[in-house]
Amino acid sequence: MGIDSQRFQKCWNSAAFLLTILASSNVQAVSDLDQRLKRVVQSSPIAIDDVTWCILDSKGAPLSQHNANQPMKPASTMKLLTTAAAFEHLPALYQTKIWASHTDEGAILRWVGVGDPMMGDPGPLDNSRIPSTLLSQLATEIRREGITEVLRLEYDEGYFQGPRYHPNWPEEQFSKSYRCESAALNFAGNLVRLELHPKSTKPDLEFFPSEATQIISVREQFRDIKKTTNKDAVGFDRYPGRNEFRAFGVCRNHHVLESPVHDPARWSTELLATTLAMEGISVLQVGAVRADDGPPKGKPIDSATINTPLFRVIKHCNTESRNLYAECLLKSLDRHLGGDGTWTVSGEDRKSAGERLLQCLSTLFPESTAPGDFIDDGSGLSHKNRLTARTLAHILTNAANRDWHQEWLETLAKGRVSGTLANRFKSKSFDHCLVRGKSGYIKGASTLAGRIDQKDGQHLTFAIMVKDFKSNADAKRLHESILAEAVRAMPRGSQATDHESLQAQSEGRFVSNRGRTVANSRQRLPM
Repeated sequence: MGIDSQRFQKCWNSAAFLLTILASSNVQAVSDLDQRLKRVVQSSPIAIDDVTWCILDSKGAPLSQHNANQPMKPASTMKLLTTAAAFEHLPALYQTKIWASHTDEGAILRWVGVGDPMMGDPGPLDNSRIPSTLLSQLATEIRREGITEVLRLEYDEGYFQGPRYHPNWPEEQFSKSYRCESAALNFAGNLVRLELHPKSTKPDLEFFPSEATQIISVREQFRDIKKTTNKDAVGFDRYPGRNEFRAFGVCRNHHVLESPVHDPARWSTELLATTLAMEGISVLQVGAVRADDGPPKGKPIDSATINTPLFRVIKHCNTESRNLYAECLLKSLDRHLGGDGTWTVSGEDRKSAGERLLQCLSTLFPESTAPGDFIDDGSGLSHKNRLTARTLAHILTNAANRDWHQEWLETLAKGRVSGTLANRFKSKSFDHCLVRGKSGYIKGASTLAGRIDQKDGQHLTFAIMVKDFKSNADAKRLHESILAEAVRAMPRGSQATDHESLQAQSEGRFVSNRGRTVANSRQRLPM
């Protein structure tokens, strides 16, 4: 062997030795982090067997895993999967149109639903008057078409089929504001909002949208506060199968309450009919499109088309955890992927919406899903849903290869800043991090999944799932304690920065995408 060959062999041996040391160090670091995280759990009130997690580094390699392949109830972290598939498959814009045709007796209007869950919703801007404003604008545009008498105002909800209330949700919770019925035609979040203004004996009631008072009935069952010493306690709910409500209790303070409506498509159309009548446009009949009516006749009233960007729907779905939005997205995906727009089995392949979504994700992100994964709804409300922490973490990581990834990240709640994470991650451990994620809670399940970024480009993705806890506050503290320890294990670059700077940097990176989304979705009517 020559001198050069000997030198080469020595260099090669040295390089191999260094690589072995580095690999060994990495394995040791992962092992050390596993042990530290287990000690974190053991110091909490929650049993180690009731916790699973999967934490991946910037390259998608495991930093720490514990029971990561154990299927658990995902709660609202299910929305991450629903919205990822929605960005991949659904059009960038919802367009809800009113078609007009004319007869000798008067006009026939048809409002065609396309599954937009955000139309007229006061929630995103926290403005109770948005629904009435939008209804008035629609009436104005209809009048501008020269229509003064409507022979029949129809609603077409055929884009979605099957039940409006998920068959595996508890029947007795139909009146909870977070379990709205979902339809192809929705309005005002499918909720009646009630403001109670306390008076000397019983409260004054104010409803939103105000037009709702013409189409619903309300039983007032308030106690005279001068004749009771009971503390302030009020409620607002609906009777099953009809839009009859009950407002009750002892009202000593101002309250804002909400209750979901029955049959959202009819509710939406009756609100419009009421507004038209108030604007002097008579409506002789309101009804659903009949099976033999065929496609809409005439042409759409372009100025009455309501355009809603998909990005805005997904943003509020994830940031504010809007269940109605997630279920409408899932039904739209089901329609797009070959189903009938329903949770239940449909289509030539006889699959449910959940089965189609899981198949879609398995195709998008090969080797990311697990055999125990099961999807029953889009929001995570169903107790039949099952996902593994590994599935959530790997989809969060592998989504970086999709062109919508930055937009998707922007829809997540931000620690200390927005949505369901606004009051979380306040410890000093997260001062130099940007935390974006989706939290979830249903009875017996508390979950959190997302991404933590440092300015130097290092990041980690994570999913943490907890079950059988006594207090959700304990579970949430455990989420953050686990992540604080993981952040300490992240490599630190030389350019540390504060949380506010990272937040601004994140928003700056997204300006071009957000501008493109808005530019492609100009609308003549506001939401």
